[in-house]
Amino acid sequence: MIAKVSIDRRSSSIANVYDYNVPEELVDAIDVGASVFVPFGYDQVFGYVIELRGDTKPDLKDIIDVVSEANLIGEVNFKLANELSSDLDCSMANVLSMMQPSFIKGQKQQYLYIEDYNLLDANLALALNGKSKVLITNALLPFKKQIQNEIKNGNITKGYDYFVYGKNKKVKVYSVIDDSTQSTKARDLVVRYLIDHPASSMDDIRVATNVSSNIVKTLVNLKVLKVEEVLIKNNEKQEFKNKSRYEFSFSEKELVDYYGEVSQKPFLFFSSNDDFRLHFYIKLIDDSIKLGKKVVLIYPNALNVEEGSIKLKRYFKGIDIVTFHSRNTDSENYDTFQKLIDNSFDVLIGTPNVVLLPFNNVSDIVLNDVDDEMYINETYPYINYKEAAIKKAKLLEAKIILESKTPIVSDYYNASIGKYYILNNHSISSNHVSIVDMNKELLETNDLVISSDLRTKMDIALSNHKISMLICNNVAFATQIKCRKCGKVLKCPDCKVPLVYVKSKDSARCPYCNYEEKMFRSCKCGSTNYISFGFGLEQVEEKLKNMYPNAKIIRADSAYLNSKEKMSNLLQAIEEGNVDFIIGTNALVKIGNSENIDLVGLLYVDSFLNANNYSGSEATYNLIAKVTSFKNIVIQTYNPTHYSITNAINNNYDDYYELELQNRKLLDYPPFKELSIIFIKGDYQEMYHFAYYFKKAISHSNDCVVLGPTYDYVHKGVKLVVKYEKYDYTIKIFNDAVKHFNSSKVMATFHRYTRGG
Repeated sequence: MIAKVSIDRRSSSIANVYDYNVPEELVDAIDVGASVFVPFGYDQVFGYVIELRGDTKPDLKDIIDVVSEANLIGEVNFKLANELSSDLDCSMANVLSMMQPSFIKGQKQQYLYIEDYNLLDANLALALNGKSKVLITNALLPFKKQIQNEIKNGNITKGYDYFVYGKNKKVKVYSVIDDSTQSTKARDLVVRYLIDHPASSMDDIRVATNVSSNIVKTLVNLKVLKVEEVLIKNNEKQEFKNKSRYEFSFSEKELVDYYGEVSQKPFLFFSSNDDFRLHFYIKLIDDSIKLGKKVVLIYPNALNVEEGSIKLKRYFKGIDIVTFHSRNTDSENYDTFQKLIDNSFDVLIGTPNVVLLPFNNVSDIVLNDVDDEMYINETYPYINYKEAAIKKAKLLEAKIILESKTPIVSDYYNASIGKYYILNNHSISSNHVSIVDMNKELLETNDLVISSDLRTKMDIALSNHKISMLICNNVAFATQIKCRKCGKVLKCPDCKVPLVYVKSKDSARCPYCNYEEKMFRSCKCGSTNYISFGFGLEQVEEKLKNMYPNAKIIRADSAYLNSKEKMSNLLQAIEEGNVDFIIGTNALVKIGNSENIDLVGLLYVDSFLNANNYSGSEATYNLIAKVTSFKNIVIQTYNPTHYSITNAINNNYDDYYELELQNRKLLDYPPFKELSIIFIKGDYQEMYHFAYYFKKAISHSNDCVVLGPTYDYVHKGVKLVVKYEKYDYTIKIFNDAVKHFNSSKVMATFHRYTRGG
């Protein structure tokens, strides 16, 4: 037998599919979709079987080993991978590799765990030699069918050396050691619940008390609670029950009925009512389960996944709601993964990458906050999870919902021209929003960081023991350092961008490459007199400490927010009210609303407007509109009349959309043309040489516009922005240019889906 194998290689200009012989001992273990190790040159590489045919040939090399079975990909995902490889101009293997979680690709040793030898096939029992744990090797290949039958019958479980999936598993349960009154309301609520309900799981506690897992873990660390693992038998499922008593209004029922009646296109779900959104999903799940189907809910980050899971568990009994995200352990994600393969779940909730997991029998796929940048994967092969989900829903014959409180302009346009259905439950709101014109503020107070209006509201929040959250997208103390004498701005020698001033280290640092100058006090003109401009979180923190010396302040920069432990500490501080001021980047918006946060201040909302990006207005609108759910908002801006700001404060999306669409049409930006980016790395002169070579090659196309080349300091290479109507034609010209340019000194990559231009 010959296997056609797609090799997991990055380059699309070099062949990625090769034929290999399948050794006789692997014939029964291999199938289309299986991952394999194959010889490639002087190396051994990873690949996927995309076709099996004919007899072996003596001139072909043999497959070395089968790494994982085809069912870990599944028939639907195999078809999806074929579509995406064309969509992204990459090999099938590049996409198939993304469909396998890290614990599968990690090539950990697999084991069989034998439950009861008395129930096994006699020949298989003899081969397993009485061991309770057996390493899976090629020696067991002749018994593959018997092993699969025993796994199906529950006599054997299969797993890796660090987790097992089977009929029985352990779960952590919590009980009270110290029943004294606790220091915070949230902690005391947990203790009182566990006194009445000892040996409860984390989910039981969270569903009943509405506290985070961090509170429970803190109580364990303080020896207030004890935790133990108990073996849970897979008992019969509880009777299915939906406890929702929500009554849809007339207009809401119209949308619900409309969703039930049509099914040919994606739905854009645009609602400003959180309760309606939740209970719409509850009804959707209820209807699906009664039809024997599954539902997939996707959120942009792990925190939202956990929150969404707990909300649903409050309303449903007798269904299996599983999650898949980075905050889970490998064992928990593996457990979910196996349930997807076995089709033994009811609702899957996860982050965008779950689109690529092997689920089937699904009636509805819901992408929440689909405007979030996390739906674009910025590592090769640059998948757009929204587009992948739309393709997969079609393959599954499932409905798909694209939900957003602030829809992407392109999505709203698709709804307006009939490409999407629209479920519009949005309404203009009147919020407690103050816009501060910083041009006037500077003249009156000479304070570019905290306006007088913001200061007054911060004082009120502090006196009421509430939290103020201040957002600024710059991290350093100042964003520019300038010589007073000659006016020269201090720049990075490599990136040629202004260095920022980090006061805590008394150094000048590059925001892109982290180049640092600790001794920058002497300019080439001879002056030692420098002045800094702009501000960032470091300066905001210093100012707050001077204004409120006794206040509790948390500074959450990007490093802080990317730390699971620190992020958990921040959420717990908010939940328990153990912080007065939180200062951080725009990512703070994603932590969600809380009754303890009274005030949100956007210190420099113009950061997106001033960025070199066509979607700057969209990002500005979305940021402001998302924070308007908080009680009080202060927006500091030098552009107080900009349409993205004036419309966002009232969630007036329609007026904003009309103005934004006019600008996009005038400049040929999405949705009127597709926009992609070409990054070119390598020898400095050759990078520009290739850029102009491509521009010349595509110059005779009337529908294609190329902007650049410009040097991109983040990617350390040259960038071209390409606006076009025909993707197939554009990518062909690009690949031809790469092939004919034929230089080993440059590497060019085409990013079809990007987070802006």
